Amino acid sequence: MRLSLSARDRRLFVESILAKKLGISLNSFVESAIDDLVNSLGTDIDPEAPETIETLIDACCVGETMFMRHAEHFSALKHWVSSRLSRPLSVWSAGCCTGEEAYSLAATLFPLSHDIEVLGTDVNLRFLRKARLARYTAWSLRSIDLTTCDYWLNTDQAGASVKRWLKKYVSFKRVNLLNVNEMTRYDAIFCRNVLMYFYPEVAQGVINSFAEHIKPGGVLFLGYYDPIPDENSLWRRVEYNNIVYYQLRERKKQSSRSPKTIELPKENRAPDKPVKRQPEQIKTSKSVSSQLSPKAVEESLPDPLKDEARLERYLADIYRYASSGKQEIALSIFEIAVDQFPFAAELYIIAALIFAELSQFSEAKVRARKACFLQPDSCYAQYVLGYCLAESGNVKQALNRFKQSQSYLEKIKAAEVVPLSQGLSISQLKRLLDDRLGDADESN
Repeated sequence: MRLSLSARDRRLFVESILAKKLGISLNSFVESAIDDLVNSLGTDIDPEAPETIETLIDACCVGETMFMRHAEHFSALKHWVSSRLSRPLSVWSAGCCTGEEAYSLAATLFPLSHDIEVLGTDVNLRFLRKARLARYTAWSLRSIDLTTCDYWLNTDQAGASVKRWLKKYVSFKRVNLLNVNEMTRYDAIFCRNVLMYFYPEVAQGVINSFAEHIKPGGVLFLGYYDPIPDENSLWRRVEYNNIVYYQLRERKKQSSRSPKTIELPKENRAPDKPVKRQPEQIKTSKSVSSQLSPKAVEESLPDPLKDEARLERYLADIYRYASSGKQEIALSIFEIAVDQFPFAAELYIIAALIFAELSQFSEAKVRARKACFLQPDSCYAQYVLGYCLAESGNVKQALNRFKQSQSYLEKIKAAEVVPLSQGLSISQLKRLLDDRLGDADESN
């Protein structure tokens, strides 16, 4: 039965479905993104139709991912695997989006063992179809050095595809994290930047349910913005090179069950999204306990940490909408964020890249120059400005910026990731600069 609903009623319907079907809090989204979700359903809705739910799932699961995202997690996994005697390895990429994480896991583990199995799961069918195709654009490649990945990636001008031999180690399956009872047990689980969109009590239920699907002594990797396991859970905190992950404790006579679907809060309002936890706070923080809301946690943090948490949330949202082709929403979030953080160079950098992708180079150059003004010694800000200048035809000015970027890059020591770049590796930026400067030399 189709119903004609007002905008307010459609919003309440969206809020209810996200909570009951996925455990997701509507307050995880900025207002413009909520409007996008509501509008995706149209005015006439059949609440019981499967296609209505699928439309909403597809609209709310905005993928933002890339190969080897947060490479330090993969380094920690390699260290843990190297210390194990048994060689067969199985890893579950929970909330795998379009598959970049799952293939990254297989590429990481293959040199250690050829007896590997990686399962990628997601609730979004469109994401899973793309994951199985294993064909990606340059956006997914931005955090890797392609010269070191040619043994498992085929690259061309349009992007890259995963080689067939690696694909056979990876499979994909549709799984809703609120119902994982039929899953087997794995050596490691990666569930990163997924649970931060869930209600706190549901996120804890999912974390507890992971304990039922991990082998004895197995490990769990969560994202930097995700809630952490309760202190009394089955998970113990492990730290390696300042990277935190969680290992299953020795079993006692207790078990965890998968979380059930939830009802909306009585006031019909979802709690705020959990904030990023700093490593030094993890031991004492009880912020993800169902007895303490994320809003209370954020208010209890010192002001600098509050600001960092809000800025990281804005950046994550801008990236995920931009990477899914929703640049207008991404730019609207940028405007909200820059009003609160007018001196955050990374905001102007990402806005410059979005405008450049839209071929609005005048706007792109304005944002890139602002980033260089705020962070004049940033090799990445200088590179982005050079890129915007080059794409708009200002080759000579671009060349000067690339040279400036190169000189600043040479001064960076003991860092794997370029500051302000949201994941670009030092080696990758060096290669990009070498290509740009090499083209200039050839033209002369």
